[in-house]
Amino acid sequence: MSQAEETLPTITEIAKQLKINRIVLSRHFSELCHQIVTKRRNYMRMSHLAAIEQCCQEIKEAMVLPLRFSGISLPER
Repeated sequence: MSQAEETLPTITEIAKQLKINRIVLSRHFSELCHQIVTKRRNYMRMSHLAAIEQCCQEIKEAMVLPLRFSGISLPER
């Protein structure tokens, strides 16, 4: 389980912790459940985008910068 999943549990995980049925939780606290789902979805999306950005940076450092230092001209993007 990733750190994001540990810090932002799903509605099912919350229901298990509270020892109640997920459907009952959703039925009685629908607005709160919706907010939890939305917050977790946005956080997971941002985490995913940050991971992609990190990979791009690592590729740039590993491949592009050494090529420039060796005198090879690369187009700017």
